[in-house]
Order: sequence, then C-alpha cells, then structure tokens
Amino acid sequence: IRIVIIDSITFHFRQHFEDLALRTRVLSSMVLKLMKVAKKYKLA
Repeated sequence: IRIVIIDSITFHFRQHFEDLALRTRVLSSMVLKLMKVAKKYKLA
C-alpha cells in the first residue's frame, strides 16, 4: 500500500451518533489509532 486517503469520515458520525460525548470519544480513539500507525510506519 502506497497511500491511504481518508475523506469525510466525520460525515458518517454526524448521521448516526446523536450522543455528542460518545461521538467525540469514538472519533478521538480513531484519530489516536491512525496517528500511531502513521508514526510507526513514518507516514505523513
């Protein structure tokens, strides 16, 4: 895999999560995981 593009991921959360606190926690968790992968593989 050479490139991974994530576009408009928050759109789906706005549509399906009415609980703002839960939505924030889930999105934060996903971002942290993506940042760990990026750091591990030296990605931008």
